[in-house]
Amino acid sequence: MKQVRLAIFSILVVFSTSLFAQNFAYDRWSSYRIYIEELLKQHQLPLHYAYLPLLQTNCDTHHRNPYGSGAWALSVAAARHYGLHILPGYDERHDMKLSCKAAIAYLADLYKHHHGDSDKVLAQFMQCTPKSVTANEISTDFLLRRLQEGCPADMVHTDSGATHTITLEKSIYMQDFCRWVEIDSIALMAYNPSILPKAKYLHSTTQIHLPDTHINQWESAKDTLYACATENKKSHVSIPTTPPKPEPTYIVYRVRSGDTLGHIAMRYHVTVSQLKRWNRLHSDMLQIDQRLKIYK
Repeated sequence: MKQVRLAIFSILVVFSTSLFAQNFAYDRWSSYRIYIEELLKQHQLPLHYAYLPLLQTNCDTHHRNPYGSGAWALSVAAARHYGLHILPGYDERHDMKLSCKAAIAYLADLYKHHHGDSDKVLAQFMQCTPKSVTANEISTDFLLRRLQEGCPADMVHTDSGATHTITLEKSIYMQDFCRWVEIDSIALMAYNPSILPKAKYLHSTTQIHLPDTHINQWESAKDTLYACATENKKSHVSIPTTPPKPEPTYIVYRVRSGDTLGHIAMRYHVTVSQLKRWNRLHSDMLQIDQRLKIYK
């Protein structure tokens, strides 16, 4: 009886946990629902494709595995082909809006290539996602429609707050940026999901989203930050005080009949010991056609 109660309790815990996780995933996805559906309408794609992030990763923007990253689980090749930047400590597949644009552009090309065959489109799109649904006998298209039916209908788009976008002219150390702009690194990554937790610096030409409340700090500090970035770059350049030594040159001498080490050394103005060291000779014996290195 005790084992039966334990089994029932375990089932209830697993069910409630999965239900909570699914509701949490719906909450994350709902912030982008209207945005995704607008992109799908622009490309004339089925609207239930909007539920792909839920099916693949539970809409986890921090999702990462060897096959793909971000809520859409895009591979490196697909992401770069559709314009996303992937750099050390920076991956735009984790930026939901940028990854949505790339993923839906990819879906549109597949839809055109497969002449509207939705199952083929989704099978190719999800081939880099190691999830059991890809090997399920039930089609992915069917599963997406079931998700659409089960999704709460009252979900609306929510705005995370007013932000301003800046484009960096030089690479800046992340800790310097946070200190001068007076923003916590955790808060910065919350506004910029493309910045990975282990990032050491922010790359030049990348776009950084800042809350409007921090724009004044950025405007007053950016000249100092760029100057520090230039100084840091110069400090790593070492200027040699002496010219580099030229590479040693040598000729190859072919031993002829009657040659000895002494004769060869006198002819080329070197010593017998040098000839032995250069050619790793352990005796004075030479053989006809033997080749000797003689350094100049």
